[in-house]
Amino acid sequence: MSLTVLFDQLRHVRKHIDTPILLMGYLNPVEQYGFERFASDLAACGIDGAIIPDMPFELYLTRYKQSFLRHGVRPVFLVTARTADERIRAFDAEGPAFIYLLSSDAVTGGAVSISTERQDFFKRVSEMGLSRPTFVGFGVRDKQSFESVTRYTRGAIIGSGFVQALADLPALADDPKLSDLESVEIVERYVQSIR
Repeated sequence: MSLTVLFDQLRHVRKHIDTPILLMGYLNPVEQYGFERFASDLAACGIDGAIIPDMPFELYLTRYKQSFLRHGVRPVFLVTARTADERIRAFDAEGPAFIYLLSSDAVTGGAVSISTERQDFFKRVSEMGLSRPTFVGFGVRDKQSFESVTRYTRGAIIGSGFVQALADLPALADDPKLSDLESVEIVERYVQSIR
């Protein structure tokens, strides 16, 4: 896989999907690809934004912001319980697609138990009166974890749990060449289990 292959695969995605789409990845492959080219190709494919967790905010401001603005692509900034309110407000002022609240200091994909401390963090951010929506990610994988993290936020990001749910479905193991209709039904079934 490479960014070249990914953009080739996404070239016509907007003919089929009108839901907002964001890409998530690390800065090094983007740097190798060329940031201006990356932002241009995001826009050409109709991608709405990018989550680059290891992109320092100061570097965004001095080096990447103009490419995002020029191509109408929005960044997403990650916030932890230790992020100062002043910094969160600075993120918000940049007009990101949303602000990504981390439910845990663990790596993505692990199950998370949302502590009182984390709920206090989500509540603190919700009371800041930010202009951009907040979403929680890391460890959200089922209805219970979704409801727990969205008490004070606009929504949740489910990545690894979603991929695992797809992999666990017997239909996928039996027939890796599912029709588009069957694939849509599988996704709808998983989403309904969360709602």
